[in-house]
Amino acid sequence: MIDRAVDRLLNRAARRGPFAVRPAVAAFHAATPVVDLLVGTPLFRRSFLERLDHGHVDLPRAREGGLDLAGFTVATRFPDLRGTLSAVHFAALGVPVGRLGDDIAIAEAFLDRIDGWVAASAGRLAWWSPGEALPIPGDAIRCIAGIQGGQVLGDDLRRVEHLRARGVRMLALALVLDTPLAGSGTGRRA
Repeated sequence: MIDRAVDRLLNRAARRGPFAVRPAVAAFHAATPVVDLLVGTPLFRRSFLERLDHGHVDLPRAREGGLDLAGFTVATRFPDLRGTLSAVHFAALGVPVGRLGDDIAIAEAFLDRIDGWVAASAGRLAWWSPGEALPIPGDAIRCIAGIQGGQVLGDDLRRVEHLRARGVRMLALALVLDTPLAGSGTGRRA
């Protein structure tokens, strides 16, 4: 499939483990909540639950690595030709063609994907909300979503509350494309 080919091409491991870990480091790691706020798996894979031997993290490798809180990254455009090639990539990942022209619809498709992962995980993955204690190492991996690119708000700031209700806890107003809300430093417009 195209999505697997793109994932393999773009997400290579420089060195393969397992790696030796000093006992004191392993003990510290086992006792400390591990948080990764930039998990790009939704943008490159249809599934998070099955182990793959390359690329973005999956649930089995995340559990083995001791991940406790995953911040899944959602983006609606990549920095190519004002994001026009993003639609081809997202369609290859299964985002419905009818959603590809609308930033909020693309974001919703990825959030739906994460919801599906949570539902199918048999309790190994769960949404986390502020106010909850950080996960205890070894429990289900908790997750939040983060959106890269304020263009997802369009001209409706009420979408912030809607996205919050969907599990979004981070919003980058600009990623690598300028948006109506912020400049990205590249000068490329969303």
